[in-house]
Amino acid sequence: HGGDTIYLPEGVYEVNRELYFGVNNTVLKGAGCWYSQIHFTHSGSFGGLRANASGVSFKGLYLTTVRNSRSNAYNGINGVFTSNSIIQDIW
Repeated sequence: HGGDTIYLPEGVYEVNRELYFGVNNTVLKGAGCWYSQIHFTHSGSFGGLRANASGVSFKGLYLTTVRNSRSNAYNGINGVFTSNSIIQDIW
């Protein structure tokens, strides 16, 4: 669902794919970089947070992965962040 704030309470969230944000003014907000962890579990080339919209924000998150190397398709944060986008308190 886009255009809203998506809250991630304290916890570890295992995700096996890239999380894509393509709707303007969408916020993904965790409880803080030591409390809300997104752990990307796909060992191939799909993972991370990606956006292609304005006003997309990621706040208060801890990002980890099972991968031990970086590729063009698997980045922690990737995409086109246009006006009013914020990346804050990400570890």
